[in-house]
This record gives sequence, C-alpha cells and structure tokens, in this order.
Amino acid sequence: MAVVLYFNNNYSKQLNHISTETKIDSMYYRDEQEKMQRFCVRLDKILVENENNEPTTLSTPTNSADELRKLKSLLDDGILTEEEFAAKKKQILGI
Repeated sequence: MAVVLYFNNNYSKQLNHISTETKIDSMYYRDEQEKMQRFCVRLDKILVENENNEPTTLSTPTNSADELRKLKSLLDDGILTEEEFAAKKKQILGI
C-alpha cells in the first residue's frame, strides 16, 4: 500500500505504507488502510486551503514550525518513517 505524490518539475515521491505481503482481509491491513485514508483526507484539505495562496518559502519560523508539526503528525500516524521524518526535518531546518 502506497501513495504517490506528484509535484511540479516532474518530481514525485512515493510514500510506502505497507511494504510486506499482507492479506487484505486482515485487521492490520484494515487499520493501515484507515490511516492512509485519513492521510489522504488531510492532504486534500491542505490542497484546498492552499489552492489560492501564493507560494511561500519554508524559511520563515512560522512556516517551518507548521511544516514540522504536519510532518510529526504524519510520523505519529505511521505514514512517515523515523528516517524520513529526520531527513525532512533537517531539510526544513537547513541542517
């Protein structure tokens, strides 16, 4: 189970959620599917909210903090791994 996000400039990012063979009628699969659906709903809301906004950089403290909060939420929901979270955090903070 995965979600592929497509960005401008022909960039895409695949977020793997279940990478092992799993029966689709298992409780684990249903739980993970529900998490993925919640992630997609959140992403849809973010896209709608930002549809008419001007692009901004993440270098301002407020935007960086907001972005880190969003990433932490994705980590807590199991959408991102610890490694992905740490790498993105370093990128946002310019480390």
